Amino acid sequence: MPIEIHWANSAQSIIIQKFYDVWTWEQVGANCRTQLYPIVADLPHPVVLIQDMVGSHWTPTTSLLQEVETFMRIPCPSNLELIVVVSGEASVDMLVTSAYKRYGQPYQSFKSAKTANAALQVANKFLG
Repeated sequence: MPIEIHWANSAQSIIIQKFYDVWTWEQVGANCRTQLYPIVADLPHPVVLIQDMVGSHWTPTTSLLQEVETFMRIPCPSNLELIVVVSGEASVDMLVTSAYKRYGQPYQSFKSAKTANAALQVANKFLG
């Protein structure tokens, strides 16, 4: 699968969803349903998700709007409080962040960062 997840810290408060090569929103949804959301939901504290898309690209299977709406209907754990998108491309960051703001949950915040290291700084600042 072109998407993998791993913890960025031992406290399990920052998780990275790394995208490789070519991916679809269906694959993102499958990764969230089967891997990401189940392990985050069991934690008793806030979690920051860093979606690192650098070096990868999305391949459409239907219209972008339809794919994003379908993905955003997947129930998300309430302790996933911040999502930081890293793509290295301002247009992609804006598109994904806008989608999350439009379709995301009211308890979530969204940011973008130019690099994975910058995203980690945003996450650590958010978590205090």
